[in-house]
Amino acid sequence: EAYKKALYFIDKEEYDKALLYLEVAIKTDIISLKGKAYVNIGLCYGNLGNHAKAIDAFKQAIRIDPDHNSAHFSLGFSYFKTGDKSSALDEYKILKELDIGLANKLFDSIY
Repeated sequence: EAYKKALYFIDKEEYDKALLYLEVAIKTDIISLKGKAYVNIGLCYGNLGNHAKAIDAFKQAIRIDPDHNSAHFSLGFSYFKTGDKSSALDEYKILKELDIGLANKLFDSIY
């Protein structure tokens, strides 16, 4: 329920409100939902310009699900936005093994 409300606010680009519901959603015992919630926390922080917090959230999502394609993509993009091209490239290399299309999209963003 909290996750659905968060998605509603993300869709309306009300990221601060979405974050309130996502903080509730990450307390779930449903692992897949927890991973998605952390990815969305990262996306909210990224859209708010707080890439350090976005990076932390994407790392949490990857700890929960190491093969989460969009978490690796978003982490790489956030690294790029903070000027850490080396770490962004590391995420590209990981993503290349998971989803070549998404990896190429990240590569194009970096270069």
